[in-house]
Amino acid sequence: MSWNCNRNKEILKFTRMEPCIFCGRIPTEQFKNEAHHPFAGGMGIKCSDWYVVPVCPPGVNECHSQFTDIAKGKKYAEEKYGIDIKKEVILNMERFLETHKKKF
Repeated sequence: MSWNCNRNKEILKFTRMEPCIFCGRIPTEQFKNEAHHPFAGGMGIKCSDWYVVPVCPPGVNECHSQFTDIAKGKKYAEEKYGIDIKKEVILNMERFLETHKKKF
């Protein structure tokens, strides 16, 4: 059995229960946020699970479309909401590691 450091179900589970980086929506057990990979490597190539941010799921509000609207791009979303997506990824990793100290 090989160990793949790019896949981590625990950080995905953790991220789905964090507030949306755009609107701050607090997820519930019934309506979780998505663990979105904002820096995908291309069609069918997913980046590491460590590089995720919490975003409202499609259909809840416009948050998810900030990443999927290629015409506008991430830069537009960063300017509109006043956030730095790379910084949000790092903050999410830090929160995860802080709450899971004993496992690492």
